[in-house]
Amino acid sequence: METVEREIVPGYGIKKNHRHYFPGSGISKFDTVEAVGLKDIEFYASSMQKTYASIDSFYYELILKNEYAGNKVPSGDPERFYNIRIAVKDETDSIIQQTNRRMGEE
Repeated sequence: METVEREIVPGYGIKKNHRHYFPGSGISKFDTVEAVGLKDIEFYASSMQKTYASIDSFYYELILKNEYAGNKVPSGDPERFYNIRIAVKDETDSIIQQTNRRMGEE
């Protein structure tokens, strides 16, 4: 985070501090305020063929990277987490294999 000199609180003068560009969770602490999704994460996924034979195996990699901030994914806010679900389906769209992972605090 870059160092800047600015007045954070009106009337208290200019001070040296760090400017934060990351959006935060976008989840209000108040139930009367609607949550707003903010841009913070990018998904990088392996390329795959459209179909595979039942005897084939494949490797799939999904990378979640916080491109817009210096903190990890998720930010550490207990209210902020990602549920990642990857499913393999057959030709009838039935799930034949599935995995679920939660990233973040429980």
